[in-house]
Amino acid sequence: MLIPLILIASTFASAPTFEIGMLDDGARSGRLVAIHDGQVVLEADGKESSLAIDSVLALTQKAAPKKSTPGEHTLRVELTDGSSLLVDSFLASADGAKIRSLADREATIPLAAVQSMRSVAPAANQEALEAEWKRIASREYDSDILVIRNGDQLEYHQGIVREVREDAVQFRIDEDDVAVKRAKVFGMILRHPNSDSTPKLLGKLFLSDGSAWSVKELRFDGKFAWTTPTGVPFEATPENVLSIDFSAGKLLYLSDVKPESVKTSGYFSASFPTPAVEGRYAPRFNENFESKPLRLAKKTFAKGAAFRGGTEIVYRTPENFPRFEAVVGIDDSVRPQGRVELVISGDDKPLLKKTIDGDDAPASISVDLTDFRRFKIAVRFVEPYRPGDFLILGDARFVAKANPSMAKGKGDDKKSEPAKPDAPSTNAADSEKK
Repeated sequence: MLIPLILIASTFASAPTFEIGMLDDGARSGRLVAIHDGQVVLEADGKESSLAIDSVLALTQKAAPKKSTPGEHTLRVELTDGSSLLVDSFLASADGAKIRSLADREATIPLAAVQSMRSVAPAANQEALEAEWKRIASREYDSDILVIRNGDQLEYHQGIVREVREDAVQFRIDEDDVAVKRAKVFGMILRHPNSDSTPKLLGKLFLSDGSAWSVKELRFDGKFAWTTPTGVPFEATPENVLSIDFSAGKLLYLSDVKPESVKTSGYFSASFPTPAVEGRYAPRFNENFESKPLRLAKKTFAKGAAFRGGTEIVYRTPENFPRFEAVVGIDDSVRPQGRVELVISGDDKPLLKKTIDGDDAPASISVDLTDFRRFKIAVRFVEPYRPGDFLILGDARFVAKANPSMAKGKGDDKKSEPAKPDAPSTNAADSEKK
């Protein structure tokens, strides 16, 4: 009986430990046992429990794997389903594209699923090359595009990519087939018919090699195995998985929602607002007032908003998204200066009122919008006035209703309760009840 016991102990010891973000504003942590049939199975304190994926926002491995560094032959392959893969080999023919990942795993991808391929090998002028590639890729073409590196410059040609070999790319221009040496090829863009359909995703899986896979089906039974919306199967060992994002359809970012109205005024121009003043003080989304990334306490937020004092912005509360969350604080660019009052209302009823000072650490807020049709954010000046009224709402988002169905843990008689947040509620309605 020693061998089975040793194997069981070894299995739990090697199982990855994940932090799990939940829709109910709670969190879980434990060893990942399995993912199957719409459930995430965890083991913590010797007990297993199952969580419905519909109620999970993300899984993040606690002991983050070491990230890979692109090498001389590293390529970035973009798929039509939103997957973005780092590979060290890309070949293509009429039978499809064959890739080899940085972890030495191979897959065959239908050509119809390949959007583009380009080099990401380190270069002295990497930023300039990336900027030029984005410019080329942003345009619409009626044919395939082959991008050639000519010294420090990129130039592109329209035609048809016929074949991609180790030594050359067979490319048709007009009626002529040309073999272009791979050493000269920076990248290619494959043209596909326009499609109005958006692939339905279960989530997005991020690997330590820098790849991000769009996932339609996912299992874990000691290793991760998934299928993309375009039908490509792939797998990875636990030590190569950074995180899995299940938030698609569960989060709606403020920057992606159109407001019903916006009012702005500066501290010294409140009595005589002009179009110039309103433009200067207008909210910024996904960037600060210097057109730089949103930063709070040295943390960068890809999504969010920046507001000046004297701003009022009104939204219609999105259907089935009854909670608003954000991390709030004064922009790093002006701290420790700055002081404003943040007021959040539902149908003109104050739900949250908070003074935010440049000396304060960023704070998480969560506001219940259930039964409120409209949602208003007001940023007010605080006397005595201090310059630097730059308020950041990092990760500002509406959160969908949590799925109440959650399987019981083995041996549990009660439903699992969400973990209590570390900080007390900042919802004014909750404060009034206490």
